[in-house]
Amino acid sequence: MGMTELRAQIDQLDAKITDLVCRRMDLCGQIAEEKQKRRVDVLDTGREREILTRVGKWAGEPLDVYLRMFYSVLFDLSRSYQAALMGEETELGRKIERAIAETEPRFPRRGTVACPGTQGTCFQAACDRFFSRAEIFYFRNFEGVFQAVDQGLCDYGVLPIESGAGSSLDSVYGLMHRFGFHIVRSTRLHTSAQDDTVPGDLEAPVDRARGGGKGDTRFICVARGLEIYPGSDRVSLVLSLPHTSGSLYRMIVRFAALDLNLTKLETRPIAGNDFEHLFYIDLEASVWSDEVVRFLGECAASGRLFDFLGSYREI
Repeated sequence: MGMTELRAQIDQLDAKITDLVCRRMDLCGQIAEEKQKRRVDVLDTGREREILTRVGKWAGEPLDVYLRMFYSVLFDLSRSYQAALMGEETELGRKIERAIAETEPRFPRRGTVACPGTQGTCFQAACDRFFSRAEIFYFRNFEGVFQAVDQGLCDYGVLPIESGAGSSLDSVYGLMHRFGFHIVRSTRLHTSAQDDTVPGDLEAPVDRARGGGKGDTRFICVARGLEIYPGSDRVSLVLSLPHTSGSLYRMIVRFAALDLNLTKLETRPIAGNDFEHLFYIDLEASVWSDEVVRFLGECAASGRLFDFLGSYREI
């Protein structure tokens, strides 16, 4: 049998599979109605584990692994579909909706801005990229920038987030988590030609931000509250995933199903935990999409570490 005939058979099977999946999703929708009436949670881990065991036995080796993975993704999509039908709002979804409604229609041209370093460095250049009329206050270190914004001394802070070599600055991510700040803008600057005059305790961070003089450094503008300006098309996240087989794969499949472009994926070990890792993730995504907001809300409500760092535009 030739390639054409084999592909024709696959097309026929795809039609049948599509029909069966649609019928299954319809039944999931009916179950969602029953769950809503009985006030039962969408997630039923016992039921899912039972199905995975059963389909693995049906498939047998070597396809049992592939079928278990297929059904794991199907479970994720089914839960999302049920949550949508049940009209469940999430705390993050409400927060994003409120930010969109309350944020000014234009990014401010002026403001009081906290920067590390001194005048004439790459930090000032990044600030000037964000604001045309900024009143800049300089601080000895990154934490000083966060404290100034947190205490209301400054409206915004400007910091490096990625080195010229493309690796992220863990200290800035850690401070973002600790202070609960959000990214409102980002930009990239070639820093090799910038003035090297910085306070002593910033020399190492700046060297890392410059990536040894190679490439561009990525800077962010942060605010204490969540501000989402029109045109924001990038989302940044920090999250942990279960230490189970395929957990990262299932997350990426969800991104693909929503047609989201993954532009950054880095991992870091969690201190004191030998088995779990943090993931730094950037997506090309719009929070004006109900499906995207619903997905983010589900992630935030998972009970695991999840930081929504913001929805913003890179200039």
